[in-house]
Amino acid sequence: MNNKSSVKTLKKVCLITDFYWPSIGGVEQWVRTIASNLSGYYNVTIVTHALNSGISPFGLNFILRKKIKNYKDEAGNQVIVLNTSGIARLFLLPLIAWKLPFVKRLFPQKLFDNLYIFYKAAFYGKISSLIVDFNIVHCFSTGYAAICTTDACMRLSVPLIHSPPVHFSKWGDTRLLLESYSKAKMILCLSESFKSNFRKNMPNSTVPVYTVPVPIPFPENLKNLEIHIPSPFILFLGKREKNKGLQLLLPAFEKISRPVSLVIAGPGKKIPSGNPWVIDTGTVDEEGKNWLVAHCGILCVPSSDESFGIVYAEAMARGKPIVALDISPVNEIVINNVTGLLTPPGNIDMLRDSLDTMINNPEKAGKMGENGYKRYCEFLEEKIVMEKIMLHYDSIIKK
Repeated sequence: MNNKSSVKTLKKVCLITDFYWPSIGGVEQWVRTIASNLSGYYNVTIVTHALNSGISPFGLNFILRKKIKNYKDEAGNQVIVLNTSGIARLFLLPLIAWKLPFVKRLFPQKLFDNLYIFYKAAFYGKISSLIVDFNIVHCFSTGYAAICTTDACMRLSVPLIHSPPVHFSKWGDTRLLLESYSKAKMILCLSESFKSNFRKNMPNSTVPVYTVPVPIPFPENLKNLEIHIPSPFILFLGKREKNKGLQLLLPAFEKISRPVSLVIAGPGKKIPSGNPWVIDTGTVDEEGKNWLVAHCGILCVPSSDESFGIVYAEAMARGKPIVALDISPVNEIVINNVTGLLTPPGNIDMLRDSLDTMINNPEKAGKMGENGYKRYCEFLEEKIVMEKIMLHYDSIIKK
């Protein structure tokens, strides 16, 4: 990693994200890891809308909320919250139209882009005043903050990097957003699938696009959960959202040939199950999560939609074999038959067969776990990834 003397000319870095710690989510974890690694090398400031991913500029709960004070994160970095003033609240009221399902279904992308003028009226001046003195702005937003940050950086000639965790055809890829990403000095994306989709949607864009994964720290703290979990167990770790695949995993688990436990951990409503082999811990803290990953036999998160897939990389850091769906970009992290088993989306029987293969062949599963750990050390370990990010920062500063 760069030493401090080599980056003296880079004084201030601003990270802009829709949500930030202590909000729980993959993007928040990604930005938090980068911020904590930059601290001590750069003067880091994080600018965010909210500390709760359930709050967005489209809702009354955001428009009418009380002012949130700026604070310091765990690494001592300044966190500035984009609050709304009295007049800004009036500008944001039209954004509530996004919450109207019948309007949103008719023309979602056009509606999103057309509503941006109201967001800009509320926040452009604030964002401009915050970023004017920074050497680099690194934006992780897939919402209006990305467009507004681009507008401000272009006017102020502040170097901009975009790292948008886009879910193509679902979120973050409207015409206005794609054009905004294209105006950056570079895009640091999470996967080759992002690069391919971006080039397909923006064939005339000349912005350099580099693939840099999420930096994954090796978890040190292991907090023993106050619950008896027989080993070995299969671990599902994630939100209870439909795309995370829990409803696919449960019927597959019911059909496996040997009795093992399934542990479900993550935010959301607990799963009612009469099966004594299914253990739902609910939401666990970071130490509890690390303990579960360290002690599980297999990680199985059959998610059908990911912008990256931090949970798979975390399991590889612990040498755990993985069962997942064969989708991009998960198949860039988990190599089929090498670090885990990938199954076609929606196929319960093949998911069951993959779990059975792992359970009935512990030597094969163990070898996949070893391969996963090697892959983590080579490509995903946080120091290796942070070196790449800092090199990209330096290349912009030198220009």
